[in-house]
Amino acid sequence: DHGVTATAAVVPSTSSTNNTASPLATVAHVVSLIKCSKSVTGFLDAAAVFRHSIHQQSFANAGKSKYAYQMYAIVHEQCEEHGQVLQRLGYTVLIKPPPVTVNEIQE
Repeated sequence: DHGVTATAAVVPSTSSTNNTASPLATVAHVVSLIKCSKSVTGFLDAAAVFRHSIHQQSFANAGKSKYAYQMYAIVHEQCEEHGQVLQRLGYTVLIKPPPVTVNEIQE
């Protein structure tokens, strides 16, 4: 388990929706890598397949869809070394600390 999650959100396009040469909106697809070890090959393979499948069905691929896409990866600061691979796969990488520290958790 690498602490992986995925989600998507739609952001309306700033271009006219009557123009068929422009996407209606951009869909943000997000994965998170919050726990890693020396090898996260399985996660990186899954991230590559995920991006490929999104691209295959997107506006960028011969207009099969009315929607463009943007890939994001939220990466824990301890996993920063894997961010470069995600960037090469087409993700915008956001290196982040944990939102809550262990010391802040109360029973």
